[in-house]
Amino acid sequence: MNDDNIHFIRKSLKDLFYNLDVYKGIKHQPGAFLIWKEMNIDQLLDELGSFQDKCTAIALLKAFGFNSLHASNQQLPDGMKTEWIRDKMAMKKLLVRN
Repeated sequence: MNDDNIHFIRKSLKDLFYNLDVYKGIKHQPGAFLIWKEMNIDQLLDELGSFQDKCTAIALLKAFGFNSLHASNQQLPDGMKTEWIRDKMAMKKLLVRN
């Protein structure tokens, strides 16, 4: 599962979550809505949002173009990027596992 797919899932879940208010009080068949009651959707959306924030931060670091900096000044952003990529991969592993 790639990062764009995870972002698409987050957007879709947010749409569904925010539209659930429309269905309150309407009698419906048991099924998909029962799953929502068993899951902590707020926590899942928060985790998906944190993952998206990490992806955006990494993309911004890559886009900034630190190659023009002196080698000693590249160490900090390169270290941050490496750490953030490691964090992102760990987050992705947990999200995909669930």
